[in-house]
Amino acid sequence: MNIYAEFLVKTTRFFLDLLGYEVVTFGKTVRIIGNLPARGVFLNRGCMGRDFLLFFAGFIIAFPGKIKNKLWYIPMGLVILIIVNILRISGLAIINDCCPDSQTGINNHDVFKYAAWGAIVILWYIWINKFSPVAKKKQ
Repeated sequence: MNIYAEFLVKTTRFFLDLLGYEVVTFGKTVRIIGNLPARGVFLNRGCMGRDFLLFFAGFIIAFPGKIKNKLWYIPMGLVILIIVNILRISGLAIINDCCPDSQTGINNHDVFKYAAWGAIVILWYIWINKFSPVAKKKQ
């Protein structure tokens, strides 16, 4: 298992533990053990959110702006997006626990991925309107 996947699994487990759930992890899977028929959340390549992180960082790198602002904004944005991803994985685990017969694929694709993309759009909006040359032209 790669370091990033291990970080996501351990951090998600820690967050769910804080919420009072009894959690077990094995490999890239996080599972709340309160409901026996519940399924775990397996972190495949797409579920880890690396594409979100790279897409965000690539946009900021490519869009005009001062290098010194990019040097702090990109890491800050990546941390925010990783937190959103941990919340997304935790939400999927909770849904799997409370509603094991639900359509988790629909929840993952339609709700949780839109939340992640929404966070990216907000971060881009802030970059464009606060730190890019476009913001200076508006003033």
